[in-house]
Amino acid sequence: MSSVDMVDMLDEDAPESKQRRLLEARLMHLYLTETGPSLPIDDITRSVFANTIPKLALDSEALLYSIYALAAIHSCICKLDDTFDGLDVHRRYLAIALHEHTKDIAELSASNFESVFLTTHLLRACTFAMLRFRNRSPYTPPLEWILTTGTTQALFTKAWDIIVAHPESIAARMVTSSPIVYDAEERFGESQRQGLEYILERDAEDEVYEPWDAEIQDAYETTLSYLGGVLQLLDPNSEKFNVNDARRRMVIFPMAVKKRFLDLTQEARPRAIVIMAYYFAILVIETTWWVGDVGTLEVQAIARSLPAKWLKMVEWPLRVVEAGTIMPL
Repeated sequence: MSSVDMVDMLDEDAPESKQRRLLEARLMHLYLTETGPSLPIDDITRSVFANTIPKLALDSEALLYSIYALAAIHSCICKLDDTFDGLDVHRRYLAIALHEHTKDIAELSASNFESVFLTTHLLRACTFAMLRFRNRSPYTPPLEWILTTGTTQALFTKAWDIIVAHPESIAARMVTSSPIVYDAEERFGESQRQGLEYILERDAEDEVYEPWDAEIQDAYETTLSYLGGVLQLLDPNSEKFNVNDARRRMVIFPMAVKKRFLDLTQEARPRAIVIMAYYFAILVIETTWWVGDVGTLEVQAIARSLPAKWLKMVEWPLRVVEAGTIMPL
């Protein structure tokens, strides 16, 4: 199939064609048999991804196109179907999904918040999966993922009142499945960052040149507390040991950390990049296809890019990705 044919076939306003119908049937079949079942990290979400999302997609174009986009990139990465160009199909359906999703967010209400919430989840998986294809030389922060993350945060804030008003909803059940969503101390408490305090140390050069104020300090401290809490859940000697909750916390990391931290990461501040190396290192706990070896690639690229004075702070992330398992701090 030529690139012109592909453009015409995936044009949102193009008339239906046999080629497009067959491709979309193939993508939906891939989602139902492969992609959907691969997404849940626990029993809470298993039926959501396998059954509920395809059903809700019948009334949501954004969710439907997100399904197609995710199935296409899954096929590309895991070589599930060689009858179409998975990367090209993914990019085209992703563009349509984002267009429709933007319209849905503008009209967010009690009638569509479920599909908007689930579309956001699929789009985040798409964006993260695409990180494996990005150029890391020279290293720059994963801006597209960060921008998607920022959109997720804004949506989460906008939809919170609706979610709270519908405790029986899928969105409510998913976001409250971990106590950190409603427990600020559990999420950002000072005790959570024990063992990570050295990342906050500042020398004379930092005092002169590093942007710093109470908000920036809080952004770094709270993000370290969040990651420290994840590490406590992964410690088999801890009374909090709970791998599934740790995995949930890593998934909702973009929604849970302070927006100022994401801004600092986007600005490529060395301290923020170091902290992101810890996030990416902890992803060794994930075996899902959309995460893959992205964490390892990011940590190694970060280490190659940092000024010498910061390298000591990424020794732990490097040890973790080399070992492929969480190491003591």
